[in-house]
Amino acid sequence: MIEKRNLFNTTHVTKEEYKEYLHRGFISENDFLFEKILYQILFILFIIFALVSLILFFKLRKSYIIRQRGFTISFIGGIVNFISVIIEFLPQLMKVPCALSIYSTNLLNVVVNLIFFCRSLRIVLFYHYNFFKMMVIVIPTLISLIITVTLHLTIDSNTCSFIKLEDAMLDLKHNKSRRLFSVFQIFNGLSMIFSFILALLLAPIKDTNILGAKFECFTTCILILVVNFLHIFLQRRASDHALLDYSKNPRRMYLNLYEITKGGRMLFVVVSIYMLFASITLPVIYFYKAKKAHKKFIENDLTSKKLFNKVLNTPSLVHDLRSIALKEFSVENVLFWENYQDLQNMNYLNFIDYNKSEESREESGLLNQFYYEYMDEPKHKQFYSTSSMNNYDYNPYSLIAALNIHNEIDFPTIGIFDSAKDEIIEKMYYTIYPILLKKSGNIIKEILC
Repeated sequence: MIEKRNLFNTTHVTKEEYKEYLHRGFISENDFLFEKILYQILFILFIIFALVSLILFFKLRKSYIIRQRGFTISFIGGIVNFISVIIEFLPQLMKVPCALSIYSTNLLNVVVNLIFFCRSLRIVLFYHYNFFKMMVIVIPTLISLIITVTLHLTIDSNTCSFIKLEDAMLDLKHNKSRRLFSVFQIFNGLSMIFSFILALLLAPIKDTNILGAKFECFTTCILILVVNFLHIFLQRRASDHALLDYSKNPRRMYLNLYEITKGGRMLFVVVSIYMLFASITLPVIYFYKAKKAHKKFIENDLTSKKLFNKVLNTPSLVHDLRSIALKEFSVENVLFWENYQDLQNMNYLNFIDYNKSEESREESGLLNQFYYEYMDEPKHKQFYSTSSMNNYDYNPYSLIAALNIHNEIDFPTIGIFDSAKDEIIEKMYYTIYPILLKKSGNIIKEILC
């Protein structure tokens, strides 16, 4: 008999003990009562945790913190993770068909990892093309499905059916459907390579939040690498297949670890739960954390939109906002605002220049000037070389525009950009401005209050 499990027992088992181990399941055994109850409790807790997180994430989908993470792809990834974890829990709760394990492993695991890689690439490349993302996710999933179905049709129907209920632990120990898991093995090899590359690319990226998007993707990459290495190690040391050298009996520690992790499958459950927590639960936590911080600054009147408008017209503070936005992966908002200000100033300066020309010339004189400048070639050249816009040194942060533009022009506008400007200001107000208040609230008080 194999003695009670002990992870620190590194002695070798005998061949008789190893044969007993190979024929010992989990659900079909009367032992492991505590472990079975523990899995039932964990299963219920996971369902509550996942459903609450997904519901809150969907409810807050219009908030910028959620949209910044990419609501659609994150929410779909969360649902797929939820389904994947439930299916992975089932073999620990009841007997299941072999085919359920095969298709969930070869398909859901592929989709979960592809969604994660797309979200990670978005951080590295700031890639927004949804069509590209859909093709990256759909095509490999279809390939995996076609290969799995083809392999399934080529084997004996009794080997792995949709109807016959079996103890999944026995199937894993004997590698009963090893050929069908080849898709999973190949994809896991590729995912290890991608995870390593992404970890290197993510390492130098700076994120304002310690537990932000970079932390989520970087730690998940490391977790995928560690789990896959451990899974490969356990498969080589504790399961019945051709690579195992029976002349060297396995160590008890490896066999015990294989049983505890249910053939390594529960390791992937840990990865899926972590993905769901990091991509769905953490943004929800950040939303309520930001909301709490916002209420805190209301007491000092630092959160008013009037004060934020003053911040946006203070170059040094805009520079601080840009630094924060870089780490929040939303620098395009600050860049839009800076370019909008440049266009607004140019619009104002052109308006002033036009008024000066109107004051110094009569209408008929302007028409004659127009004729000679545009129809006479020598003077036409001179027109471009003496343009009024070249007569002054343009300063994008000139106080003239900031002080006088609203006095001189009733509706200072850059046309179609006005509505976008309002939306961008709203986004910055609710996302990066609270971070600026947290870091430089006292400085803002001294400068603007």
